[in-house]
Amino acid sequence: MPQAGELLAWAERFAHEPRPSQATLRLAVSTAYRALFLLLRADATRGLIPPRHPNAAELRRTLSRTFEHRVMYNAARAFAGQGKNAWAAAAGEVPRDLARVAEAFVQLHQARELADYDQLGPSFTRSETVARVRLAAEAFRGWAVVRKTPAARVFLLALLVRAVER
Repeated sequence: MPQAGELLAWAERFAHEPRPSQATLRLAVSTAYRALFLLLRADATRGLIPPRHPNAAELRRTLSRTFEHRVMYNAARAFAGQGKNAWAAAAGEVPRDLARVAEAFVQLHQARELADYDQLGPSFTRSETVARVRLAAEAFRGWAVVRKTPAARVFLLALLVRAVER
């Protein structure tokens, strides 16, 4: 499986291709989302499985397959301030950079849904596509700033475990 940064680089290449087709623009958007998805999933699995565990690699592979796009989307919406979620409430104050990462995930998830599943919908433009890929790159930079904060650790858990409201 490609690394998140490698996928982001591919998304940038697709978005800046000379005379890109709709398929290429859609692929750029989908790949940008996938890059952010993989970045967050990798940090979550690394944080939950101790590196010294004798089966760490296999456990991380197994855990990584349990992430669900819809659960991640709903958690990101809550951390972006677009809904309520027990995890977001328990995290306390969400740092601005974390809220931006969550908002980027939400926007990219929505764009990826259009890119992958709405072939009869509106066409993608180069400028929209470049903006979405740029959003993913900004989320990567924002994540680097907040990834070790307590709220970010709760965010990663929320991406994996659906919140149960009391």
